Amino acid sequence: MASRNVLVFGSSNAGKTSMINMLTHNNYPVNNSACGCTFETVSIPPVTNGEIQYHFLDTAGLNETDKGTVKSKDAVKNIVKLLKHSKSGMNLLIYVMRIGTISQTEKDNVNMFCNVITGNMIPTICVITGCENEEPMTQWVTNNRHIFQQNGMVFMDMVGTCFASGGRFETSFKPLREDSARRVWDAITTHSAQEPVDFVKKSGGMIAVVKRVWNAFCTWIGQPAWRWVNEHVKNMLIRLGFRSDEADEIAEEF
Repeated sequence: MASRNVLVFGSSNAGKTSMINMLTHNNYPVNNSACGCTFETVSIPPVTNGEIQYHFLDTAGLNETDKGTVKSKDAVKNIVKLLKHSKSGMNLLIYVMRIGTISQTEKDNVNMFCNVITGNMIPTICVITGCENEEPMTQWVTNNRHIFQQNGMVFMDMVGTCFASGGRFETSFKPLREDSARRVWDAITTHSAQEPVDFVKKSGGMIAVVKRVWNAFCTWIGQPAWRWVNEHVKNMLIRLGFRSDEADEIAEEF
């Protein structure tokens, strides 16, 4: 059976996990906290749609709160884990954003994942959540697509959705979720690359990509002293606080 790998990213509380739950008929816990967990990645068991098996990665994007709370060791581990999960390549990126104003962090997220991490090699669609009060749900996307383009956020497709659930409005949410899932699946099947793109290999290998991503992240959080310049990977890890044995274990992933 053919398979495709899909990386889902976005800020905390954008609705990534709620969307994935609906697409895969699962009930993974939704993280409503604002803790610094950038690049933390959860691999979702594969789901079959049509004759294709899809593997989703639920990945936390940049969050403004990270600038004051993120720990260097956690961030490094998360970057390495994300790239390990990506070794077989990616067919599609899905950027999830809650309806509203485009903040600098949202622009930074798209730049980090589409440009810095994957080198603009992977088709990308955008899912806008929280559109349940729009009539139709696609209206907000129609009215604002040009603003995204003006901000350099260009996607193969944009889908206005609702993945809210529970409470006294559940009877209204349910058909909106079902319609949203159908339209997101349509976008996934239409825009996924036929073959996975090995962006790690095409970008020079694991060390080159980790270095590029790590340095861009250090710049974003305002920690230039953490940057990886001209030193062996193990020495860089020890400088960031890893024990020698921990550094050896992570370095083996390279």
